[in-house]
Amino acid sequence: MLRRENSSFDMSLKDEPEAESCEPEQSLVSRHELKRTVELGLPLIPAYSEASGDQVLHGVNYASAAASILDITGRNFVGRIPFSQQIRNFQNTLDQITGNLGAIDLSKAIVRSIFFVGMGSNDYLNNYLMPNYNTKNEYNAQQYADLLIEQYARQLTSLYNLGARKFVLAGLGRMGYMPSILAQNQLGTCSEEVNQLVLPFNTNVKTMINNLNANLPGSKFIYIDIARMFEDLLVNYISYGMHTLLLYLIFYHSIKLLIQIYVFLTSLNCFIHTGFSVIDRGCYGIGQNRGQITCLPFQTPCPNRDQYVFWDAFHPTKAVNILFGKKAFSGDLSNVYPMNIQQLVNLDIGPA
Repeated sequence: MLRRENSSFDMSLKDEPEAESCEPEQSLVSRHELKRTVELGLPLIPAYSEASGDQVLHGVNYASAAASILDITGRNFVGRIPFSQQIRNFQNTLDQITGNLGAIDLSKAIVRSIFFVGMGSNDYLNNYLMPNYNTKNEYNAQQYADLLIEQYARQLTSLYNLGARKFVLAGLGRMGYMPSILAQNQLGTCSEEVNQLVLPFNTNVKTMINNLNANLPGSKFIYIDIARMFEDLLVNYISYGMHTLLLYLIFYHSIKLLIQIYVFLTSLNCFIHTGFSVIDRGCYGIGQNRGQITCLPFQTPCPNRDQYVFWDAFHPTKAVNILFGKKAFSGDLSNVYPMNIQQLVNLDIGPA
């Protein structure tokens, strides 16, 4: 998804809950791509199905709605592209551009590229937690996390064998707070059971990253602690709003313009967004917690989306994405481990 300034290739491999077809404002190319591409001065990268010609030399997004680590996950969604198939699509891209770049130059470009991978949420939403799957009766939380990580490690090793060296892996958030989960009980309260269910997965991902860094020569895997970021947001959501506005202006305008806008609004005694005010329902959806039915055609979203933590039943709003993206790009070890994305970008890794 990201690249160094002189790199000629980047990629994004990730999952999105099934509602991704409604195109939430900026989902992670989504959850962090907007922020990170702004930081690095890069354009948004095209989807694999739309990329052609020289476009693929600047990065490809292989993400799919309802994608998953396990191929069997999300079988009720037609056209989903599991992680294994996304990797095969990446192989197809390599085959297409090898003739243009040559094997040596292609290998150098891939080594400099950043591979963002965010997988796992759909293996819970569209498998373990679904009544039409027997998974819950076959595995407890730890056993299921072990199953996922065993396959996940194999898939990431396949990418490594194709030349990838710099990886950014996103952990799972506090899924028990999703509007889709809240809507499943009459009180619309957080499901601590779901939060506890996914904890072993995040723990296993951290262990996997340590093992891969130790056993795959020349590789560097880093972990974005989405759960920690989300916990902090839920506790301090009221204080984040002004910060979000300032970040947005800094990223998209000059500091001088930021000051001018702030002074102008203050002089008029205008309302300035001073915090998130809605954390328990989506901006775009209907039903309890606006999390039962989402992304209906011609549906009008809420007018004050920057005050919402969730855009729809599953995804955070752009305001949240920018906050998380900032922490992932330049944050400390409490949010991204063992280094942040900015440090990974500048890391000099030798030939594959």
